[in-house]
This record gives sequence, C-alpha cells and structure tokens, in this order.
Amino acid sequence: MTGIAKRWTGSFQTRLALGAAAIVAALAAPWALTLAVPDLLPAPLVFGGALMLALALVVRLATRTARPIERLSRMARAMAAGDLRATVRRDNNGLAELTAALTDVRTQMRNRLADLEAEQRNLRAVLDGLTDAVLLLHGDRIVFANSATSRLFRAPALGWRDRNLDESGLPAAVRTAVTSALEISDPTTTESEPDPSGRTLRTSVLPLNPAEGRSRTLVVVSDTTQRTRLERMRRDFVANASHELKTPTAAIHLLADSAMHAAEDGDTAQALAFASRIEEESARLGRLVTDLLDLSRLESIPAPDAITDIREVVRNAVIGHTAAATERRLQLAADDTAVADEGVFAQADPTDIAVALDNLLDNAITYTETGSVCVRIDADPSEVRISVMDTGIGIPAEDVPRIFERFYRVDRARSRRSGGTGLGLALVRHVVERSSGTVEVVSEPGAGSTFTVTLPRA
Repeated sequence: MTGIAKRWTGSFQTRLALGAAAIVAALAAPWALTLAVPDLLPAPLVFGGALMLALALVVRLATRTARPIERLSRMARAMAAGDLRATVRRDNNGLAELTAALTDVRTQMRNRLADLEAEQRNLRAVLDGLTDAVLLLHGDRIVFANSATSRLFRAPALGWRDRNLDESGLPAAVRTAVTSALEISDPTTTESEPDPSGRTLRTSVLPLNPAEGRSRTLVVVSDTTQRTRLERMRRDFVANASHELKTPTAAIHLLADSAMHAAEDGDTAQALAFASRIEEESARLGRLVTDLLDLSRLESIPAPDAITDIREVVRNAVIGHTAAATERRLQLAADDTAVADEGVFAQADPTDIAVALDNLLDNAITYTETGSVCVRIDADPSEVRISVMDTGIGIPAEDVPRIFERFYRVDRARSRRSGGTGLGLALVRHVVERSSGTVEVVSEPGAGSTFTVTLPRA
C-alpha cells in the first residue's frame, strides 16, 4: 500500500509539473507572438486570450485531478462510518493502484468483520447453552446476560441490558456478593443461605480489565439447590449408617464379653442367653449390611431391560414369609383373582421387585399384632399394581410423608427392638423409581396400612 502511494505521488507530481509547464507556455506564447509580430494583434487582446486559455487549462486539470481523489475520499469516509459495501470505479489514471489497494483493504476488513460476527454468534450460543447465569457489567450496569439468567431469575420487562444492578431484580444475595467483590477488586465466590423457597445460589465474581475508564465485571450465578440437598443427604446418610452399624457392633462386643465372664463363672444358662442375643444382633447387623449393599446397587447400576412375572415373584415372596407370619399367628395370602385368566408381566428387574416385596411383607408382618396380611395383584393394559395390605397398627398422618426416607422410623424404640434397619421403605422407593413406577401408601392408625406399587406393564 505504501509503495503504491509513493508511485501514485510521483505520477501525480509529474502530471502537475506538465500542467504547470502548459500554463506557463500558454501565458508566454502571446508575449512571444507580440514581440515577433508587433502589428499582427493588439497586445491586450492577445494577453487576455492567453489568460482565458490558461484558466481553462487550470480548471480542466484541477477537475480531472480532484474527481478521483474525491471518490477515494468518499469511499474512505464510508469505510470509517462502517459501510464496507461502497465501491469505486477503477480509472486508468495515476490513482488506479491506490484505488485497488483501498478496495483490497475494504474486502479484508469486511472478511475480518464477518469472522468476528461469526465468533460472536458462537460465543453467544455457548453462553446461552450454559445452565449457569452469566452477566457482564460495565460499572454497575448490566451490558450482557445469557439465556440462563432469565431461566433462573425473573427478567425485567425491558430486558437485562443497560439495567442498573440495584434495579435489575436479582436476588439480594447476588447483588451483595457483586458489590462486595467490586470493593476489593478480587475474584470471589459466595454461597448464599437458602431463600424462603429453599433455593441456594453460588455467586462467582471476576473483575476484568477496565474499558473506557469503567470497571468491567463477570458474574456467574449457579443454582446449587440440588447439589446442596444431595450433599446434605450424603452427610446424613453417612452419619446414620455409621450410627446404625455402630449400635449392633457395640452390642455384640458387650454381649460377647458378658458371655465370656458368665462361662468363666460356670453360669451356663446366662452364657447361652448372651450367645442368643449375640446371634440376634449379628442377624440385625447382617440385614443392615445387606440393605446397604442393595441400596448401593440400586443407586449405582442402571436398571436392566428385564421383564418380571408378577404372579411368580409374589408367590415366592409369600412362601418366603409364611414361617414368620405363622409364628405371629397371622394369615398371609396372595390374591390374584382380578387377573386370574391372564398373564401379568411388568417391565422391571425380578431381583428388584423381590427386594421391594420382601421389605413390604417384613414391615407388614412386624407391625401387625393380629389379623392378616394380603398381597393383591391388579392390572390394566398399561400398568400392574401390587398392593400389600395389613391390619396392623397403622401410621400416623404426620409421619406418612417421610416414611420413605432413609433411616426414618415412626417408632424408633419398637423398630430397634424388632431388628428393623430403617432402610426397607427407602429400598422400595428406589426399586419403583428405578423401574419408572410409583409407590403410594394409605394408612390409618389402629386400622392397618396398604402399600401399592405401580409398575409399567410389559
């Protein structure tokens, strides 16, 4: 571009020199003619004609020289204003190379601008695909907000752009976190306490380099409600599991020590009684470990694509609990009259359904003093329902919403005496959810309970 300009400058200077020479010649010619032929024309008339001719040459030369320069000037002004579509006719004059160079610059600028716009669209698509709210602030005004911002928070009527932070409607915890970070000019991350709706937020603030004398700040807000809840559940589970494992372990240790001393004293009956208690606590510990392993399997391994014969799995569960029901003098039966003439299959894993039925029947038998326990099978074209009904002590209404939580017990003292682990109904819930089903309970204190498991029919 510089070389072209130099060549054009040299050519233009040459043209100016030639034009000046022509003007001088036009002015000198009448003087020479007057001196050579003094009587041919009057001197004033000759001089005037020469002057007019010289002026005409000057005007023509200036016009021809200024026209391409004006066109280049208009193109340059249009490019400076952002219009990269302007074109200039290429003339065969000293400005042709400069015109071509300026046209190439315009094309390169247009290509660069197209690349920048494509990058901006890609960046916007990436930011809009995030689940976290991302905002960019100039000073205390929002100049950018991605789509997740409107999903997490209620957007202002006129949008987020050019909104003052204090007038944006963002939660107070977010505004406070941003304001605090601006005061210290350091990256910060703040975890908010649960708001009235139970939602927790994590706000990360990163001050950027200032632009045009104003501070710039990048704000990322994450909804950590689910993560916080899961973390709290994990801590509670570890604490409860540790406590539940510690209780029978400590009991076994104490009973073993007592049995040893009774044997040393020759008290065989007492030693046998302690040994019997050790067996009970060992069985309780074994059930707890089994339930924990089942719970871990249900949570960590995807459900297999399996089909279960509901009539068969119910029959096996009833047979397995008949001895316990007989010992408590309870009637235990299965009722499949509603589906007597048809096969009943569910889209579920047989082992999972067996685990759920074992826990439901175990609870029904344990908490039924007199009467019966019945397992009823029902179905329609899309669903299979298994109902475990008992005539036991029932469940208070205030406890019903929580009975499927891990280690939750309605009557802790009685549950521990009966050897319950507190994980049975949690296992049932995991089984049905893993099989895309549901579980419901209807209970009345003193009148018994009915647990209904609904599964997709195969």
